[in-house]
Amino acid sequence: MRIGIRTRLAATFAIAFLLVGGAVVATFVALQTQAADVTVINLAGRRRMLIQGLTRAVVAISGDPQGLDFLAAPRFGVAGGGGGYLRGSTGVGPPR
Repeated sequence: MRIGIRTRLAATFAIAFLLVGGAVVATFVALQTQAADVTVINLAGRRRMLIQGLTRAVVAISGDPQGLDFLAAPRFGVAGGGGGYLRGSTGVGPPR
């Protein structure tokens, strides 16, 4: 049994349409799942910033200059690198 060219083209376009539609649905579902994660991440970030601010205020009120120096030093994993731990450290990779 021979299949005509129109039937082949129609089947090809139908398969392509279904694949693209499936990709769109999968993307939409993934984005909906991540929407809830964004809220949790934002709340955790706000809580972290609040705790940092409270810690700085408590150390400032205590009048401990060594505590203020510790808080001012940059740390690994924080913007600014890890120069606070070792002199000559770039903050990238393990310490030398």
